[in-house]
Amino acid sequence: MSNRGRARPDVPNKQQQRVLYSMENRPHTPLPKKQTTTATTDTPHQDFSQPTEEKPDEKPSSKYFNEILLRMTVLLILGLAFLYYPKTTPINSKPSTLSPRSTVDQHISTEKVEQPRNVEIQWPTVSIGLLIRNKQHTLPYFLHHLEKLDYPKGRMELLIYADFCTDNSMEVIERWLSVKQHLYHRVQMEHDETSVNVSALGNHYWTAKHFKHLLELKQSLLDTARYSWAEYFFSIDVDVILTEPQTLKQLVAVSELSTEEQPISIIAPLLNCTNSDTYSNFWGAMQANGYYQRSKDYFDILRRDKLGIFPVALVHSVYLINLRHMSTKYLKFYPIAEGYKGPIDDVIVFARHVQSLNVTFHVDNRELYGFFYSPVNDHDLRAFVKLGSYFEKWEARDKELFQHMKLQVMVDTEGRVEITKDELIFPDPDIQLESFGFDKIFVVNLERRVTRLKLMQYCLKHLGIEWQLFQAVDGKKLNDSLLNSWGIKQMDGYYDPYHNRSLKYGEIGCFLSHYQIWQEMIEKGYQSVLIFEDDVRFSAGFMRSMRKALEEANTHVPGWDLMYLGRKRMSKNEKTVANTTLLAWPDYTYWTLAYVLNRRGAEKLVRQKPLDRIVAVDEYIPIMFDRHPNKEWLAKFGPRNLVAISTEPLLVEPCHYTGQPLYQSDTEDSVVIEKLVPKTTSAN
Repeated sequence: MSNRGRARPDVPNKQQQRVLYSMENRPHTPLPKKQTTTATTDTPHQDFSQPTEEKPDEKPSSKYFNEILLRMTVLLILGLAFLYYPKTTPINSKPSTLSPRSTVDQHISTEKVEQPRNVEIQWPTVSIGLLIRNKQHTLPYFLHHLEKLDYPKGRMELLIYADFCTDNSMEVIERWLSVKQHLYHRVQMEHDETSVNVSALGNHYWTAKHFKHLLELKQSLLDTARYSWAEYFFSIDVDVILTEPQTLKQLVAVSELSTEEQPISIIAPLLNCTNSDTYSNFWGAMQANGYYQRSKDYFDILRRDKLGIFPVALVHSVYLINLRHMSTKYLKFYPIAEGYKGPIDDVIVFARHVQSLNVTFHVDNRELYGFFYSPVNDHDLRAFVKLGSYFEKWEARDKELFQHMKLQVMVDTEGRVEITKDELIFPDPDIQLESFGFDKIFVVNLERRVTRLKLMQYCLKHLGIEWQLFQAVDGKKLNDSLLNSWGIKQMDGYYDPYHNRSLKYGEIGCFLSHYQIWQEMIEKGYQSVLIFEDDVRFSAGFMRSMRKALEEANTHVPGWDLMYLGRKRMSKNEKTVANTTLLAWPDYTYWTLAYVLNRRGAEKLVRQKPLDRIVAVDEYIPIMFDRHPNKEWLAKFGPRNLVAISTEPLLVEPCHYTGQPLYQSDTEDSVVIEKLVPKTTSAN
């Protein structure tokens, strides 16, 4: 609850003359014909611009003329919409600060392209390509948000390729299709059960052979889209969650309104990465050898310090390809170009080929379009010692990252955006809530902080943690006479080390909230409790790490009293606990975000009777484990024999840091006490 040090640790509008080529002349390579199962459904829709079969009395020249006339009408309507429809400014109404690096920036600007009122537009046809391998945990959510895209379903087809799924991915897909398939123009699905068993590859999953296989599958989807009636190909990974329903319309409109001189043939929406501040779904630049290079404006685009549509080195994870542009006719993923000497990686190989055709990737950051997470890091897999194969560990970590993404999105947007699924198709299973063996798991919350409580309820529910609300003492309701009646006095000589002032009523309320829990532990005989403040966000894999940390603590530090799960380290010289992977001996520390306390520790903290010489609670605890730099303060308490340990890395962090949007402090936003300060108090 304390704000002290809450700064983050360490870190011209003319219509384009289209160049079209006949669909009949598009190259076609069917999906690989191994031992596969295929389900194809064609569902007619009345909103198609042309009938599926020619009428006997209709002349081909008439049909061609009508097609050209329709396309020109659509382009004219979109052009008028872009020129005359009232503009909106996205992303919290920030002004555009675009640089003159590209005429594309100036041409597109930052305005959304919106459909004119009372005008029915026949949107271009889109093939959506999905590659699936063992994603049963993401598919219910991905499919729900795909369905929520505000784009005519009759103008969309789904091309689904499931590649050797050993989990329940196929069951999830088939269940969803049984309810939603009729909405789409066409659904084509194949499941290849003859691909290499990735579980047998050991630690050599991402090999050149595997990347080539992935490129071949992507090429098959692209060729199938070309052969169909599609005018656009939309490639999206099934762990990407698009939360902006207008995403597809926005991308299509941008490509439709681009000029022949500045065509936008491949465009991606900027995604927010939930487990990295630097990773994204685009590269600003690329080295001559094909490897990553950070452009000067990378963070300006990533953080939306400037808004617009920008040319970039490559995009991945989700992007739209305009199949009507002549420049994309020879676009391919596979086979790899003869003489290619760069890295064998599906993203880089495709980018190099695109560059060879003088086609430019673009990224659109004008809206918060959606979310994804950075790939599994092999370093993280060492924690999954109880799992057998490399791929089992990889899948387990991927599940943690997806669950973490759901929580991060909720916290980052304060509940305005939520990753959801269709509960009628995929109801939540009954789960046994986890208590980790604690008598109580408390969430300390002020009654007036309703949003914080809702966010904690959401996170704890999705983590599967059993908890109880503990009503915090509100510093805004405290006064001198009330504190005098309780015998509360500030410690002689105390001053806040960070702000150089006396205590605030909010800090006293925070101390009393924790103190009352310590008292309740003793009175009710609780052996151990876990205490969360209500402004925390959980690390990826919190549940697994929590269990492991408790196991190591009980084995290697049997006399421990308190375990920090979240704090601000004030020293770089902390040492790890011997023979452990998740524990450290804490030095001077700020914050009481989350910690475990056993009965013996509670007794030590209460026995000192700290209310008659009160300090901030996150000063008191380091005093009690004898790691406070102020020797005069240490001398006022004793014995200082609290045995404290900490998880390392930390398992929780603050929802927001000082200076960030949505940041609030219930300790700083309160009044400094006056009459409770002894006259001898100094502020050095």
